[in-house]
This record gives sequence, structure tokens and C-alpha cells, in this order.
Amino acid sequence: DTHVTFKWCNRKDNYKSETQTITGVDFLKRFVEHIVPPHFRRIRHLGFLSTRKKFKCLELLHKD
Repeated sequence: DTHVTFKWCNRKDNYKSETQTITGVDFLKRFVEHIVPPHFRRIRHLGFLSTRKKFKCLELLHKD
């Protein structure tokens, strides 16, 4: 009733799946940090790091 349990992937520990339990208030604080305000764009979806172009552009960048 007061806590949230969720799974996440720990990149620092060789992508090991971990489970964490925190209070509902703390979970909502973390969740809200990922909400983009109206009229803003997520930068990672644009430019040379967009999903569609990422691998081709990164190959070109590392060619030298």
C-alpha cells in the first residue's frame, strides 16, 4: 500500500537485473523526472543519435 517494487537493469554491474523497493512518494519523484514539459523534445530522438541513424553515423565517426 505504501511501497513500490520494481525491476531495473544495473549497467554498472554487467547489466545485472535488480529489484528495488522504495516508498510510493520516492517512486513518483523519480518517475516525474522523466516527463518532458510541453513543447520540449527529447534530444536523444533527434540528430545523429536517433535510433534510425545511430549505428551508421557512429561507424562514420569512428572510421578515422
